[in-house]
Amino acid sequence: MNYREQLNQPEWLAKRERIIKRDFSSCINCKNETYTTLSKGIILGNDIMYKNTLQNKYKYQNSIHIFDLENNIIKRVYTNSSNFDIRNNYIGFYQESDVHTRVIALKSIQDSDIEVTDGSYTTLSLCLENSLFFKLLSINLKKIFSEKTYDSVYSGNINRGYWHFITGLQVHHNYYKVGSLAWEYPDESLSTLCWLCHEIKHKEGITPVLDVYGNNIANYTNCKKCHGLGYISKYDYYQNGVCFRCNGERWEELINRR
Repeated sequence: MNYREQLNQPEWLAKRERIIKRDFSSCINCKNETYTTLSKGIILGNDIMYKNTLQNKYKYQNSIHIFDLENNIIKRVYTNSSNFDIRNNYIGFYQESDVHTRVIALKSIQDSDIEVTDGSYTTLSLCLENSLFFKLLSINLKKIFSEKTYDSVYSGNINRGYWHFITGLQVHHNYYKVGSLAWEYPDESLSTLCWLCHEIKHKEGITPVLDVYGNNIANYTNCKKCHGLGYISKYDYYQNGVCFRCNGERWEELINRR
């Protein structure tokens, strides 16, 4: 079983989820600052919407709305409903694609940080009723939500609040142990990293190698093409994305042995 196949096994998927939860759904290197470069906005919980009679216009099957104050846009985004609790409010980080807008991450925001100016719920209702999701022509969301709300979303401390859902978090093996499958490593040898920090880590080029007794016996040089992953994600559609340079072996030293 090659490394890519190991990463698809239920034993690894369960361990990966446990490690990410242990690390509070946060990259241990950048503390999720990588995600702050994405577009973001407010996702209002149904508690707020129900109190102001907007619920029927606000909630759609498998979709929610993000109020992006910075770009003055209301985005309808599609997401798995298990990713969030509809009673809570969130900062939603999203990304555009050719097909639809996708939620990348959800972070909690306190009810006290969300303030809607007097009379603005009627304006919000009209926005949703008339499907003005992609561009607001004459409505300024910054005037609907208070300055305090804007600052909480766009100028707030990234470490404040809890990350509820993040795509792109990966679990990194800090070394390679001869004869061990991906899920057979101790928890302390595994670290949660965002996709960017994980890529940088692998591009550093060296992986410590331990024997079956845990002794450091070598340092392997990561494959120059896949950087020690053994696969290339964008080629998933062909032979499960296996790296043709190392044939899934991951390290230059193992290529040279063939």
